[in-house]
Amino acid sequence: KDKVKVTALNNNCQVWKDSVLLTTLNARQTYEFEITNTNPVSYLKTSEPASVFLYFTGSRYGGENGDPSMVIINPIHQKMNDVTFTTFSTGTAGYQHFVNIVTKTTNVPNMTLDGSSISSNFILVPSRHELSYARIEINHGVHTLSNTQYSEGSGFIAHIYGSAPWESYSYSIGSMVVAE
Repeated sequence: KDKVKVTALNNNCQVWKDSVLLTTLNARQTYEFEITNTNPVSYLKTSEPASVFLYFTGSRYGGENGDPSMVIINPIHQKMNDVTFTTFSTGTAGYQHFVNIVTKTTNVPNMTLDGSSISSNFILVPSRHELSYARIEINHGVHTLSNTQYSEGSGFIAHIYGSAPWESYSYSIGSMVVAE
């Protein structure tokens, strides 16, 4: 039972989820919806610039481990090809760490984590088969996520998160803005 919040920059911002119009927002207005285990992925599109935030609701609301945390979801066009990142832990027992990755489906064979192929972890985005995503549990420590074949439009976006019984964290592992 995590939540997604979309906040519009400009007036008349249409928010689409899996090709269905959810709402039209004015500047600084926010629309919120839940995601669940039965529908864990959606493709969002807005007609105007907007920010998308994923809120991990924590143990009291969502029934999972951890306190609430929030991560900004980068737009798919802000892809990168390599990033080294680390997980977070306060030493609390029971931490689980994950990386969520989105890439073009044609790029899936080029994706590695710590030098090993992760292509078998990817699933098609139901409403956008040209995109695929993966949710991979990782060990605590330093990791490198790579796209091994650089080409026009290749790359990925990703974020890291983890939780323990009463703690959690989440953060975007970067993005690259290319001048248009």
